[in-house]
This record gives sequence, C-alpha cells and structure tokens, in this order.
Amino acid sequence: MINLNLSDGIAIITWDMELPKNVLNSDSGQEFLNAINRALETQSVKGIIITSAAPDFHIGVDIETLIRLPDAKHVMKFCSLWHQVHRTIETGGKPVLAAINGSALGGGYELYLSCHHRIASNDPDVRIGFPEIKFGLTPGGGGTQRLPRMIGLQAAANILLKGRLFDPETALEKGLVNAVVAADSLMDAARKWLSGDNGTYL
Repeated sequence: MINLNLSDGIAIITWDMELPKNVLNSDSGQEFLNAINRALETQSVKGIIITSAAPDFHIGVDIETLIRLPDAKHVMKFCSLWHQVHRTIETGGKPVLAAINGSALGGGYELYLSCHHRIASNDPDVRIGFPEIKFGLTPGGGGTQRLPRMIGLQAAANILLKGRLFDPETALEKGLVNAVVAADSLMDAARKWLSGDNGTYL
C-alpha cells in the first residue's frame, strides 16, 4: 500500500506494503505513480516527501515478479513503468525529498536517486547501494545515469560494478546521500529542507 498524506503544503508519500518488505512490482508501481501525480496536481502542495513505514525503505525489484513475466515485451513494459515514475518525480515541477528511514537497495536506491534531495537516518543497520550486480544484473532503473551525474563516472563505476553496500555515514562521504540525521529527527529534517532553510525550495 502507498499512503498519501496532504497537509501544510507538503505531501508525504509512505511506502507500507503488506509484503514483508517494500518492493517494486506492477501493482506498487502504478499505485506509487498515482500518488506522485496526485501530489503534483494538488495546487496547495509545494513539496513532496517519500518515506517508508517499514523498517527498510525499499529493497528494489521483486525478483519473483520479473521471473513470472512471460516475455521480453512484458519486461520492457514493467521497466518503462518505473522509468515513467522516476521521470515524473524529476520533471514534475515540485521538489521531492527522499527521507530514508531504512535500507535503500537496487531499484529502491534508484527511486531515491530520482528525488531532488536525499536524507538518510543514521541507523547503523541502514545499507545503501546496488547489490544486484552480484546476481548478474545491472541497475535498470536509471541508476547507471543518475549516479555518475552525482559523483562522477569513475566513482559511480566502482559502486555499480562491485555491489558494495554502505552504511549512512560512508554513503554520505561518497556522495550517495545529501545528509545524515538522527532517526528520530528524519521527518523534521525533511520538512526543514522543504521549508526553505539552507537555501532550498519552499
């Protein structure tokens, strides 16, 4: 389930799937896109926060979903949906912030990359990165383009091709996140950024 809360000029979109972890599949993709579009179309909304009610922010694509797709045409359709989600976030005209309360892996981190700002919890159990290369898969949701734009090609290649996962502080040092804050102040920090403090948007 994707929950959308509209209040005080900020839309909070919360991943809270009934599965053990938040994953990308056809149902969650369309539901999330609907929530993003509603937030973008609501005139009173000036900024958007994406977060999770689960311990992990997002662990990426549901592999079982991919296995069940009957042919390449359906795989392309599935991937196109997620590219549409990411481009809608990037080009919707409103600032979108990822408030990462837990691990963001693979396609979950690619969702994170499509946002305009990224704040992670300092929980030492949080991990951020692209583990899928260890299974013979390259990131397919735009990570191979967005990460190099953020941190440079060589630095990004070392992350994309090795499958290393990083704790929040190391992710900050490597430029994978914009800020790391205490877990209990994550949403306050997100609202503060959207409010215009530190030279930001609203």
